[in-house]
Amino acid sequence: MKQDKKQSPGEAAAVGLALLAWLIPGAGHYCLGHRYRGAFFCIVVCGMLLLGLVFGEYTVISHENHHLALILQAFAGLPTLLTVAVPYFDSSFPPHIKEASPYIDLGMALTLIAGALNILLIADVYYRAVGEEVTSE
Repeated sequence: MKQDKKQSPGEAAAVGLALLAWLIPGAGHYCLGHRYRGAFFCIVVCGMLLLGLVFGEYTVISHENHHLALILQAFAGLPTLLTVAVPYFDSSFPPHIKEASPYIDLGMALTLIAGALNILLIADVYYRAVGEEVTSE
């Protein structure tokens, strides 16, 4: 007979905090009591995402043009999801640009790095919540 493995309450809370950390960058650290660290990470991830959007002329986060890049960008959480959803409600977004900016690649790189950084932050929140110490050897 197959037995179901249940998560301990600590692991369930850690998964919830990791989900919160994905949705709002820095919120997992904030809820763990690391207020300044959480605020700093929120500013860094959201700032990189916003800066990438500006450099990329609001076209670098797109499920139509960059569907593979969107997978990594989606790890930046709610800001990315809102950026993807806005064109469905406002047909004038993103603004139509006549000439491509030379900084579009920089914008794409910044948004991808923001998503990758948030993956590390999600893992950090999870391991801090379950109480495991992360060591580098």
